[in-house]
Parts: sequence; C-alpha cells; structure tokens
Amino acid sequence: MTPVLTQIRDHDEMRATWLQVRDRVQELSVKHDNPWIADDVWKELMVGNAYLWATPDLDGVMVMTLVGTTTHRQLGIWICLNRGEFTMADYWDQVLAIAEESGCKEVFWLSDRAGFERAIPGVRREYRYFHFLGG
Repeated sequence: MTPVLTQIRDHDEMRATWLQVRDRVQELSVKHDNPWIADDVWKELMVGNAYLWATPDLDGVMVMTLVGTTTHRQLGIWICLNRGEFTMADYWDQVLAIAEESGCKEVFWLSDRAGFERAIPGVRREYRYFHFLGG
C-alpha cells in the first residue's frame, strides 16, 4: 500500500522535516540545473507560498503551490522527491485528492521535464500543464 502524503503544517515539524530533506532538494536542483536552490524553497515554505507534503518515512516528499487564475485555482507541483519502492506515479491519486480538496481544476508541473506524463497513462502535458479535472 502506498504511504500517505500528509501536509506538514506545524512550524517546528516543518523545520525538523526540512533539515532531513534539504540536501535531497538541493541535489535535485543541481542535477536538473534548476534556477532555484534549496534555500529558495525554504523561504517560499516559510512565507506560505508553498506547501510541504511528505510520507511518514520521508521517502516521498512534495512541495506544492496554489495558483489562482481569473477563472479557477491550480495546484502546482514544484518538487517531487522519491526513494524506495514507490514511484511518484503511485501518489497520483493522492495529488488529485489534494487538488480537489483545495478547489483546484488543474494540476501543473513546475518543470520542463515530463515525469508524470511518462509515468501516468492518460495524463498529457500541454505547456507544462496537466489537465485532469475539466471545466
């Protein structure tokens, strides 16, 4: 069974979690030549522009954002970290539930890489956006 992603809301818990995943976030940034560093992510988490979700063992970690457009809300997946037996595609149903609970009509990936498009049958990428809820 896929571990459950939980949002880390408590400041002390977020700090403790961040200390355990920061190096992985930085490695991801360097590996894919991203324009951000781990400290940028921490700042966005602290000011409330991004949200940290993780499995209890921290094998699965996601940083997401909520974006409002003139017509609807979108859930942006900024960072996905995974180690262990589960792939991020295994968490897709949870991501959809998070989006729906947040009132989002779309999920988008903040990257030029097509990870979810390759991993999840039927998901398509258009200009880095994954359309899934319609309307």
